[in-house]
Amino acid sequence: MHPPATKNPNFIRKTRPGSQTGRRNAVRLDELAKGAIIGDVQVKESIMSDLVRMSVSIEKPLFDRMEKLIAGSNCRNRSEFVRDLIRNHLVEQEWTSGRDLLGTISLVYDHHARGLSKNLTDQQHHFPGTVLATTHVHLDEHLCAEMIMVRGRGKDINSLAEGLGRAKGVLHAKLATGTTGKALR
Repeated sequence: MHPPATKNPNFIRKTRPGSQTGRRNAVRLDELAKGAIIGDVQVKESIMSDLVRMSVSIEKPLFDRMEKLIAGSNCRNRSEFVRDLIRNHLVEQEWTSGRDLLGTISLVYDHHARGLSKNLTDQQHHFPGTVLATTHVHLDEHLCAEMIMVRGRGKDINSLAEGLGRAKGVLHAKLATGTTGKALR
């Protein structure tokens, strides 16, 4: 027996593999689990998640500004934009916790500054296990950029970034805060 034809978004129609009559049957989206096979396509992830619809009331000028932000972003719709805002806020909050975090410290410096390279390396060695990787790029005859991927407690990462930024010869230092993603699930 086939489920009734419906416009319910929880159903999709599919043609049974090998069916010569082209008869169709409906499949509930929330029943499609990881690994399910539809025709010759295997589901890599669950199709439906626990989505919640919400309504938000904001002033018209703020709404108009949000629409401009969305139009200038890579977000395809308001929902993506709001999800990104919430996740970014959660990552900011995570940096005040004692959790394990990720970040990238970007430096631009004059490599001719006396003792600077040794100073930067020594500072990184004072945070064992925090520095995961570094990439060093020559920008011109005098200037270098270095990107340092770090993992650890926010307090330790901030301390390292501040120390590197204060070193004589460093022209710019910036910490990009990130997350391991565990708190975003």
